[in-house]
Amino acid sequence: MMSTLPHCQAAARLQDTLMDVAGTVSVSLVGSFWHQTQPAHPSDIDVIVVGRHLDRRYFESCQAKAAALTPQDLGLAVDRVRLNPTFGPLKLDSPDTAVLHLMIYDMAGHREHVLKSPFTCYDWEKSSRHAGLSLAEIYPVLRLQPRDFFAARRGVADYLADLRAGVITYRTYAFDGDTPSQRVAQHPLDARHQHEFAYHIIRNLVLNYLKLVRQANLTLTPDELVAEWEVLLPACREFIPAFRRLQKCKELGLPGAPGEALETAVRFVEAFDRAVQHAWEAVPRLSFVRHAATPLNDGSFLGQRRDPSIRPPAPGSWEPQTPATIFASEQRRTQETAHLLAPDRPITIDRRLNEIDYGTAEGLILAELAARHPALVAAWQSGQDPRFPDGENQADVATRLAAFLHDVSTQPGKTMVVTHNVVMRCLVGQQYGIPPRDWYKLAIPHLAALDYRVRDGRLYPDLAPSAKAAITDSLRPWTKPAHD
Repeated sequence: MMSTLPHCQAAARLQDTLMDVAGTVSVSLVGSFWHQTQPAHPSDIDVIVVGRHLDRRYFESCQAKAAALTPQDLGLAVDRVRLNPTFGPLKLDSPDTAVLHLMIYDMAGHREHVLKSPFTCYDWEKSSRHAGLSLAEIYPVLRLQPRDFFAARRGVADYLADLRAGVITYRTYAFDGDTPSQRVAQHPLDARHQHEFAYHIIRNLVLNYLKLVRQANLTLTPDELVAEWEVLLPACREFIPAFRRLQKCKELGLPGAPGEALETAVRFVEAFDRAVQHAWEAVPRLSFVRHAATPLNDGSFLGQRRDPSIRPPAPGSWEPQTPATIFASEQRRTQETAHLLAPDRPITIDRRLNEIDYGTAEGLILAELAARHPALVAAWQSGQDPRFPDGENQADVATRLAAFLHDVSTQPGKTMVVTHNVVMRCLVGQQYGIPPRDWYKLAIPHLAALDYRVRDGRLYPDLAPSAKAAITDSLRPWTKPAHD
């Protein structure tokens, strides 16, 4: 049996050992082991290591360092420590063994994992046990989205595929010389894994859904989870007793009836799929689109005081739209873009969607603005939000945008809103909790569409993967591979 409070000694030794590998920028300790005070039996000790670059030498150095650790080093009362370098919910421990689940990435690999596996990475971000950079500092998840349940790893489709095939899908590294790639592998669901996996699936889907609806990275006890489940997933209440049985078996290490756990999990995932689709299909949708490029998008400040037409966009850079309602700003470039995307739809003009008023800075480039108004640029550099001379600041734009959103959020069906760079930066910054001093970093490409769903008066981001990646890359550009 493990010692009662292994965490401090184990955490310090693991972090010191793995941070000592040349190139390591982060060691994060995640998972249930670090929250237990009296583990009933050995469990995975989940450790995320992120290096600047991943090659065979770095991978093997991390493994060698971890494999050299003894139970005594980690303060564990077991006979041995076993290394698991795979990615996924594979359980390899036994009564006399603790498993060090070592997951190794480089910064670009962590970015890819965030984009493909937001549920897992969002949960990891809750951990305060890290040395070096936190995972969110390297590349953040930002928020969970409705589409994640149907398109991301560890969503409905992945879980159903594994359950029906009777396997757990996981990933391992393979190296071609020094170059790594991830290979998909599968492990049969034996009696023990059936119970563990069924509990894992039901708990994770419910918890992730609660995180989505509450718009927070929640940590809940089983009792708290069930209380929220009854309110926010009423169509799946019938599975709560089965979840409780799985929970008890897991806590006591008891075997369940062969096949029963898998059958329960399949029926739950199918019911969950129906419930979530029903809950989000009929809600109003907003699609914010930045106007097409103009000849004056040349690095100078283009706001309200010049009114160019758009350039004809390249074929394939846009798709026709069929919204129920269209809004655009007073500027010609948004109205022309709206006509391009949905030529048969009427347009409602709303001045609250206008680009920021740059005042007398209109038409200047940054160097000219700095020369004429050095105090303004100094205020930006200190994190302030000064107004442009005779113009607006970000807070002014955010205020009028909030008023627009209040009025438009009850529009039925899909509403397309064609607007401008700073307006969309304010939208994204507020929705993702990004400090206003960093909004200028957000990259919103021309003709980029940012999709949202409105439920109970709240706006929920539901961005396409490419749009979300572009936004997060602009905040963390150092993780983006050069070939992207």
